[in-house]
Amino acid sequence: MSWSRVILLVFVGINLGDGFKQPARDRQRGALIGTLRTLQHNVSGTVWAVDEDKLYIEDFTYDGRGPDAFFWIGNDSQPSPRGTLIRYPLDTPDGKPAVLSRMDRENILLHLPPGLKVTDMKWLSVWCRRFTVDFGHVYFPENLDPPRKRTLPEFQRLGHGIRSGNITILDAKTFYIPNLHYDGLGPGAYFWVGKGTKPDPKGHKIPNEMGSLDVLRAYEGEDIELQLPENLTVYDIDYLGVWCVQFKDNFGHVQIPRPDELWVPPSLGQTRVKLDELFEAYGEEIEETDRNAYLPLPTPARPGSAAPESPQQPPPHVAHEEEEDEEAEAEPEAEPEAEPEPEAEPTDHAGSQTDSDSGSDPQGGSNNGVVGGSNYKGGAPSLLALPSYFLSLLMPLLLLSAGTAAGVGPLL
Repeated sequence: MSWSRVILLVFVGINLGDGFKQPARDRQRGALIGTLRTLQHNVSGTVWAVDEDKLYIEDFTYDGRGPDAFFWIGNDSQPSPRGTLIRYPLDTPDGKPAVLSRMDRENILLHLPPGLKVTDMKWLSVWCRRFTVDFGHVYFPENLDPPRKRTLPEFQRLGHGIRSGNITILDAKTFYIPNLHYDGLGPGAYFWVGKGTKPDPKGHKIPNEMGSLDVLRAYEGEDIELQLPENLTVYDIDYLGVWCVQFKDNFGHVQIPRPDELWVPPSLGQTRVKLDELFEAYGEEIEETDRNAYLPLPTPARPGSAAPESPQQPPPHVAHEEEEDEEAEAEPEAEPEAEPEPEAEPTDHAGSQTDSDSGSDPQGGSNNGVVGGSNYKGGAPSLLALPSYFLSLLMPLLLLSAGTAAGVGPLL
């Protein structure tokens, strides 16, 4: 045997061996992209395209020691700072992208930011923004064919006002039925699936949009989603319809393509996240104030190069004390509580007791007090110290007394 034939057989054998390792398509995972190449921090896992804007990583592992690591995607020839951040998890308490934590052989689902398609991307990386380092990556194949939603015709209109918009297979277990109408008068009507060209007694009922197996109610132009139960998928059925068990009557149905004609996304829970929730998580791609959260951080200065000047930051404990001082200055000082007035002790000094309305607090006439705003020391207050309204009352009496005492009669 010539060397050329040996080389050809080895080459064919390698290709066949690779082909048997992983199928290009998997109904439970999606389209195979490849395995993450481990560069740092034990990054590993197998990446699949769930549909045009979602990725599934099987058995993802990462030690969580990167200071600023995220899933990072782009269409340059290799991972670079010009990529785009993919949030994981999608929801965070503060609304900001979360730095990747430690994971050990976990299965995760990634939602690409609105507007990005896996067919336009060239790589996925676990990327550290702070140090612009690639911890591990996978390149996308050029002929990537991700699963896609499949649009079907509307329900056939056979009875009880059944009609709808075009029905969509969202994933292998989920149907979306827009603008559904049904009069609700069927005595034993259910959503029905099975094998064959149309509904018959050999099929079986499936839960309604609320997960209930109750007899169907009336629908008046509603949009609903139906989930196939347990391990049943669209690859196992030939139709979806509304069937009356009591009268064995088909109110309307739609035919499902054959399994070899279907290539729909696997059911991994991705349909539970609606588009408005995705836009909310990514800030409608993205709020201007938070746009820098999705851009790469500046490259840190290399040893020996001049680092850009930055204001000196106080140590954490000093900064905390300064914050407390600022808070204390910002708060208005509380006025000291007035001490209760001591009870006046009984005394024999005349004039030491003052009117309670004067606001004074003399004790036995020996302490300073205030009457009508004037100061005095013990004894009876002078006439000049009395308030004017007291003087107006006393003056006529004083003049009357003075005239009588002088023998000239009242002066008034």
